[in-house]
Amino acid sequence: TQNCVVGFSNGMFQIISKNGRIERKVASAHKGAVLTIKFNHSGTALMTGGEDGFVKKWSKTGNLQSKFCHTGRAVYSLAWSPNGQ
Repeated sequence: TQNCVVGFSNGMFQIISKNGRIERKVASAHKGAVLTIKFNHSGTALMTGGEDGFVKKWSKTGNLQSKFCHTGRAVYSLAWSPNGQ
C-alpha cells in the first residue's frame, strides 16, 4: 500500500492512504509541532523530528519504536542512512 504521512503544528501526525483515507492518527507524537517526517528506504518505518527536539522512530503503522535521540533544539530536517543502518 502507498501511504503518506502528514505532520501538524499540534504534535500530531496522520498516516493517509493513497485514496485519502486516514489509516492512523498519532495524537501526541511530539510536544509542539511535527517539523519533519521521513520514511525509510524500504517503507517499513518512519522517523519524525519535532519542535521538542526529539527524533523518534515509528513503525509504518504509527507505533512508536524508539525515541532515537534528543537534540535540545527543534529538528527541521532528518535523513536515513543510505544502507538503512
